[in-house]
Amino acid sequence: MNLFGAIVNVESIHRQDLLDEILVRASKRSDERKLLRDFLLNKSVGGGIRFDELREKIMATPIEVEVDGNIKNAVVDYCRSQLEKVKTSSGVSLYRGLVLQVVEKEGDLRCKKAASEMRKGAIFSSESLPASFPVVFNKAENILMGKLRSDVGNEEYEGYFRSKNLNSEISTLTRDLFYGINNSLDREQLFAFVGARYEMRKLQMSIPTNETTLKQNLLEAIKSEEPLNLVHIKCLRFTYPFGNRLQLVDHVRNVEVPTKDGGVHRPVSEVQLFDRLADIRRIFEELGIKVRLKVLLSDQDLIDYFPRGGDGVVPDADLLETQESLFRYKLAISQQMDGSEVEFLREFMSKNGVLNKFDSLRRNQLDQLRSGRSPLSEGLVESRVDYRYESNKKILDTDPGREFARERVYAQLASLLSLGVLGRNGVVLIEEDKGEENKIIGGVGKSSLPVFFTKLRDAL
Repeated sequence: MNLFGAIVNVESIHRQDLLDEILVRASKRSDERKLLRDFLLNKSVGGGIRFDELREKIMATPIEVEVDGNIKNAVVDYCRSQLEKVKTSSGVSLYRGLVLQVVEKEGDLRCKKAASEMRKGAIFSSESLPASFPVVFNKAENILMGKLRSDVGNEEYEGYFRSKNLNSEISTLTRDLFYGINNSLDREQLFAFVGARYEMRKLQMSIPTNETTLKQNLLEAIKSEEPLNLVHIKCLRFTYPFGNRLQLVDHVRNVEVPTKDGGVHRPVSEVQLFDRLADIRRIFEELGIKVRLKVLLSDQDLIDYFPRGGDGVVPDADLLETQESLFRYKLAISQQMDGSEVEFLREFMSKNGVLNKFDSLRRNQLDQLRSGRSPLSEGLVESRVDYRYESNKKILDTDPGREFARERVYAQLASLLSLGVLGRNGVVLIEEDKGEENKIIGGVGKSSLPVFFTKLRDAL
């Protein structure tokens, strides 16, 4: 920004004293500011200084905003505050120096002389200033603010929002710090808790479901020194060779499936998914947090996808064959996930005494869906039915009809909503972010299962 010949950069994110300024706003207590400073100036799991990582993240994030009068006023105020914080070589703030520069141009001879001396650091008493000086100074200040208002551009808007975003990131860390302090964590436990929250935010693709319970589960694992139960529910990979057969992919590699129209469908390898799950486990372990990572293979999918058997769409014999494929798939995942446990979902629920509860809840959810009393919106349900119906027509040789698609969708939604029974074991689900498609895993509302959404595969 060019202010009366002076090239001014109001970007604050790289100022050396920025951290001190932010910390003063973050907490009134010096001991809390010291904890936050120590945390930010320490290295993350990735090896970088956390405060530097945050600044780099902010700088790399595109700024998109619709400008209105309120935002422009805020940006102008931000620019003024930054000018007031920067000192010239004479110790005068850049803002005051620019105002005095205008006085030198607009005032009478005595005002010009006083302004020139003040820019060099001279201090005048009110009695020694020319009588007209206050009026001229106020006029000069209005001229400068008018210039600021007319000249703010993209750079200034970006600087304002970067500053705002960085403060927001630090505020989030501060809330985590206070949460840990209020729950009696010692310094080591506190840094593990805030560190885990920091690392999870770096990986998350959308806001977790029931984040309050997620924080509680993490905190209790750290305090008790018991493992945090991280769970990924792995859906089955059904394929439909030639559109009239059913085959369950029983490995984690790439696969080619002949389609009904003579083409080839190519489901991608799942190796990356399991590698990233292992990376998440290592992040917690490097922070000193014990973790039990479990992959639950969703044998429930067989019930949900084919609630009435093959139903004339695929041979019943193929459905029976998937039972054998299930065990081969479980073995393949176990070999890929060394150091983690792999179980069937229904077997896991049975061992933990919640299978009957799950089945009961699922039946109730099915009744609600069929009678239009579901907690889910009609629009969401019908969009799923539309998608499944069109997908079936595209994939299957025989169009099974809209009611087939509806029953499959109802079954899947009922199962997803009923997975909240897993929450009694302090579970945190780690799932692929697919927009609204999987935001209902484990129910809806305050009692829903805590779910952390991240990117497990570059290509789905």
